[in-house]
Amino acid sequence: MKPFYLITLSLILHIGNSFAQMDCFFEGTTTTGTGCSDWNLYSSLTPSNTALKTVRLTIHVFQKSDGSLNIPASAVSWLSNTVEGYLGSGGMQNLKPMKLATSSPYYVDSRIKYDIVQVLFHKQDTVWEKDHLDLHWNNVYKDYVEMNSAVTYKYNSIHVFLPGKISLGQGRAVRTGNKSYNVCLGAYHRYTAMTNEAPSLANLMRHELGHNLDLRHTYNENDRCSDTPLNCNCWNNYQCGSCYYCGTCGCQTTCLPAYVSNNTMDYNADENALAQCQLHRMHANLMSSTGNYQVVTSSPVTKTPTIAGPACLTSSSSYVLTNHEFGTTASWSVSPSSAVTVASGCGNVAVLAPKSGASGTATITFIMTYGKHGSKSGSFTFTVNPSITGTVTSGGSTYPFYGGGNHVDATSVTAAIQAPGATSFTWTKTGGSGTWYTYNSGKNLSLTLSSGGDISFNITTTNSTCGTLSTSCYFVHLGGYYSFYPNPTTGDLYVELLEDEIEINIPNDEGAIKKEKINLGMEKLSLLDKNGNQLKEVKIDNGAKKATISLAGLPPDVYFAVVKDGNRLIESKIIKN
Repeated sequence: MKPFYLITLSLILHIGNSFAQMDCFFEGTTTTGTGCSDWNLYSSLTPSNTALKTVRLTIHVFQKSDGSLNIPASAVSWLSNTVEGYLGSGGMQNLKPMKLATSSPYYVDSRIKYDIVQVLFHKQDTVWEKDHLDLHWNNVYKDYVEMNSAVTYKYNSIHVFLPGKISLGQGRAVRTGNKSYNVCLGAYHRYTAMTNEAPSLANLMRHELGHNLDLRHTYNENDRCSDTPLNCNCWNNYQCGSCYYCGTCGCQTTCLPAYVSNNTMDYNADENALAQCQLHRMHANLMSSTGNYQVVTSSPVTKTPTIAGPACLTSSSSYVLTNHEFGTTASWSVSPSSAVTVASGCGNVAVLAPKSGASGTATITFIMTYGKHGSKSGSFTFTVNPSITGTVTSGGSTYPFYGGGNHVDATSVTAAIQAPGATSFTWTKTGGSGTWYTYNSGKNLSLTLSSGGDISFNITTTNSTCGTLSTSCYFVHLGGYYSFYPNPTTGDLYVELLEDEIEINIPNDEGAIKKEKINLGMEKLSLLDKNGNQLKEVKIDNGAKKATISLAGLPPDVYFAVVKDGNRLIESKIIKN
């Protein structure tokens, strides 16, 4: 919309002669975020992910009633084109690198644009001569904004008051984070020196608008941003201002260039740099419900978070919210939480490590919150400690496949294995003996062992989504070391341990063959029906090599006797006559 102007009436006073910005005043406070709401802890983002926020400005020029020392009505284009241009291309869309050391990434485009939508001229001598410390600017706002029918955007623009008397570059914002109005002095004196002072007025306006959008001075107070460097409040190479932070500067009479800030929220001749935390605060304020919250021309479009990170978590790794936007808070959670250890990370980055012994999949969910505009969540599922898994079937029972020892209770064995995304596996025999073959691209094994025999393999896949995975394993027929008799039986069933220790050859993690001793024993003996329901259980004394369980009173049928030995189960089919 093209800006337009209106002239109203009133009184007079006189002027000073300095263009330097010397002081600034504002009221009110806001609290800093903590934890993952603290933007100081966030990692860098891609600015273009953030939709451009266009902020409406209404300019109020106060004139003397006698017509002298006034910005004329013909200066509308100077304000709406020249000054607005320096607000944008000279600042918000063309930020400069921070002169002082900072942890903040350098962002050229703030993704905030100021648009002067209306210029109003008011002939009012009393307001023309006011300074920034006057306590009655709220009354001016009421009279010339709220009660003024000529104002097009009363509550959906930031109102900038330009009194004419004071020449110093001083200003005032209504309060930190409130987008109602601000005051910028010295506009007339900048207009009369318009060949080089339009940027100076734009700098002052950009500084006061920063206060409107929740920024504080960086040089003398807690501005809630750790990436804005403390400084001596030096006005370029001239005399130091009030010494709030001496540090290495020492507040010399003349400031050295190395100590001069160019941050928008300091007092300096540039005011054209912003840190990441400051940009987050400004955008967050524009998405909040504080003071004239409808100043932005359009509401942001909430986006579903997109997440980048490894599909397989094998070591400490980062999961990044790739479309994070300025001003949005980001939080994340992992389910199940027992799968990972949180190494570090906050907000838009999570650094996770797999917990020892954890396996399977886990899901990380990011939530991106757009202030009063709501939130969106997005998830990413990954594999924790990826490995080759599967099942082993022997003697009518199915057990989990272990990359290590697989103790079977029958000589006939089949195995089915899998790994994330893998389409084929290679089995290489590394020890022992048995008759075997694989099929279905190595996903299945058929194996026949001798009684009490063992065999070992190295299994590899090179085409899983987690890259190359391998494991060493062995199969040992423990059923050959346990005797179940009589079978069939009409009453008691006896189980006897034939050996309490056996020795087999297995490959280590490097593929070399080593001997391993397996201690055998019996902890308890259970009797199951053919549907797997437990009918009886007998606890076995430690070190006992023989146990008895009775089938008396049970109808003739097929049953299963199961010996538990540590985490091993040895099962045998029993016929009751």
